[in-house]
Amino acid sequence: MKISSRVKIGVLFVFIAVTFYVFVPSQSVAEYKPEIKGINWTAMDGYTRVVIDLTADAEFSYHRIKNPDRIYIDLNRSVLPPNVKKTLSVGDRIIERIRVSHFTVNIVRVVIDIKKAKKYEVYKLSDPSRVVIDVYDTGQGAANLNTGPKESRAVKAV
Repeated sequence: MKISSRVKIGVLFVFIAVTFYVFVPSQSVAEYKPEIKGINWTAMDGYTRVVIDLTADAEFSYHRIKNPDRIYIDLNRSVLPPNVKKTLSVGDRIIERIRVSHFTVNIVRVVIDIKKAKKYEVYKLSDPSRVVIDVYDTGQGAANLNTGPKESRAVKAV
């Protein structure tokens, strides 16, 4: 059975169109990538709060690993603009420093290097979009602590 050149061209066209549709992201997908606007931290009695400011809500995962002790947050399908500072020295009694970089092309990783921490909590807030990490040096939750800030620093994108 002989296939006409017209059919061959049509099949090739459909193959290229489907390949383009599957492998090239649409404009709406590309626009969704939240950007890191900045990272700030505040030292309180009993805990330190780290806030990651975003341009839009982002899906994320987080883990704590030892030796050295650290917490990392992976922000999926996110972008780290070049004007955001990559290392923040905290130097309080709980957190040594905060580092941020692209872990992969589509994942921004924020690493919190820990000096001393009993527990931590990670949650997101919207309007404006942000991820909040509370790192405690005691076994108590925030409700049992004096929550007045002792020291606060912010680093924002320019």
